[in-house]
Amino acid sequence: MNKSPRPYGNMVYDHIKGGQGHVVFLHGFKSDRKGSKAAFLKGWCADHDIGFTAIDMMAHGESEGDMMDFSLTEALNDVLYALDNLIDGPAVLVGSSMGGWLALRAAEERPEKVKGIVGIAAAPDFTAEIAARMTDEQLAQMATQGYITEESGYEEPYVFTRTLIEDGQDHLMLHRPIAYSGPVHLLQGQEDAAVDWRKAARIAEKLPNRADITLINDGDHSLSRPQDLEKCSTALASLL
Repeated sequence: MNKSPRPYGNMVYDHIKGGQGHVVFLHGFKSDRKGSKAAFLKGWCADHDIGFTAIDMMAHGESEGDMMDFSLTEALNDVLYALDNLIDGPAVLVGSSMGGWLALRAAEERPEKVKGIVGIAAAPDFTAEIAARMTDEQLAQMATQGYITEESGYEEPYVFTRTLIEDGQDHLMLHRPIAYSGPVHLLQGQEDAAVDWRKAARIAEKLPNRADITLINDGDHSLSRPQDLEKCSTALASLL
């Protein structure tokens, strides 16, 4: 475990050097660098002498920061810090859900540092989708308390703040061309309750070059089963 100081507290990350390329794992919203996908990728990279980095973004995992202040901008800054300061050459970014959105944005900001992207249920523009589906009651809650909560399927509900929703407007991608010409492989479960499986095709349409899409007919949002992780490693190997 390593720490990097920043204005809103330390960012915690794992960083392992390798001899043949580098992989950076970007977790999803309310997740962290110690999940099953990150653990699998860490082991896979070690087996293949490939460098591996996984960060806990602001207010996630062991990194410091207040979740009420969390935004896509702050998360992107953490990703860019990793690319600028931890990795010598270009890396393949593996982004899960929100991490897939951040991978695409980071590739636009640092195209020379991103060799390719594997998106796992990539979720660009999810903040706009939250805003669009808010009920009158939720709109009133957002106005008075600055956040709303929704069931997450886990022990704790999701908390979506005004800061997150408003800042997300600056990073929306699906209404415009995506300015990244490197290879992209999107893995998407068709039983994903959080991300519409057709979003993978919407992302691909915005990329200047062809993107590979692997649809998993019985796959959920996590895509953490052994057979799902095997598909992830196959996609990763093709980019490395």
